[in-house]
Amino acid sequence: MSPAAQRIALFDNRLSFRAEWPRLADAIGGVFESDKFSHGPVTRRFETEMARHAGAAFAIGVNSGTDALRIVLRACGVARGDEVILPAFAPAATAAAVWLIGARPIFVDVHPDSLTPTPEAVRAAATDRTRAVVFSGGAARPAEATAVRAEADRAGLAFAEDGADGIAAADAPAIPMNRALPLSAGAVLGGLGDAGVILTDDAAVADRCRLIRHHGRAGECAGRVSEPTAALVSGLNSKMDDIQAAVLLARLPGHTEVTARRAELAARYSVRLARVGPVRPLAASATGRYVVETPERDGLAGFLAERGIETRKPVPVPLHLLDCFAGLGGRPGEHPVSESAATATLELPLYPDLGTSGVDLVCSAVAAFFREGIR
Repeated sequence: MSPAAQRIALFDNRLSFRAEWPRLADAIGGVFESDKFSHGPVTRRFETEMARHAGAAFAIGVNSGTDALRIVLRACGVARGDEVILPAFAPAATAAAVWLIGARPIFVDVHPDSLTPTPEAVRAAATDRTRAVVFSGGAARPAEATAVRAEADRAGLAFAEDGADGIAAADAPAIPMNRALPLSAGAVLGGLGDAGVILTDDAAVADRCRLIRHHGRAGECAGRVSEPTAALVSGLNSKMDDIQAAVLLARLPGHTEVTARRAELAARYSVRLARVGPVRPLAASATGRYVVETPERDGLAGFLAERGIETRKPVPVPLHLLDCFAGLGGRPGEHPVSESAATATLELPLYPDLGTSGVDLVCSAVAAFFREGIR
């Protein structure tokens, strides 16, 4: 079978980038004029506008989504030796953020419909050593996160939400927040490289996040020397670059429009794929990624690749079976829903520049795979 003449990337922002480059160039030029390139006034302006846009009390810019989760967990009191509950079906970076603190990840299985942890799973896994719960991804709706947050509150545990799945979680401010979001190039709101943001409604957590991201220093602006405070902590070098902040600040006004366009394309996928079986969209409302579940995942991925259509396995191996966490004693069959989802989920291209014609091409190729009975 011959590949498609037109390659469809998993993510491609070049068309939009050309259109917005004059505006981004002006914003970046302003950083050079200020001569403050890290942790400076542009970062502070971005934090103010991001918090307003997300409906959060505070936004703290950092250098990656992984550091955002690592920092907010530390700010919530997670320390070496503590246990942190998180889903087995999640990106490796989610567990890495826990591991790098020195805490112990406790993996739980997920619900087969949402692929997110349930309050019952959290309750069963909690011990007197448990300090926090991390909610991550899948096909989550605000109700699922709210239910797990309520269970964490009941048990006296800290709660953090990992936005590493790319879902535009910042558009759901009704959920009580300690949220870590990636702002990398492929995110709904993305920079020109790696960046991240912490959203929280807790002033004390926000203060600790600011300390941790800057080696325990409270200084807010590059070039301004800050004296160590009485609350000095051992922190990280995870400051946001002002060039990234400038790009994000320039793109923020268009975020709602970009989110709406992704939602339109996701809805078109769902309508077209509803007539194709066995393919189950995980969440028609997800605007960061479009993920489907099918027992023919590997065959479908290979078929699409032959036609120039890029896809991605969201979680190739569930967390409890990763080699890097072998010392935690995870066993095959321990979390069956997560293990099944890891073999059956596939991310399809979804970004504004894809357009309806791109969605239709992908859907036609998916339909052709099942129509031809290729396995």
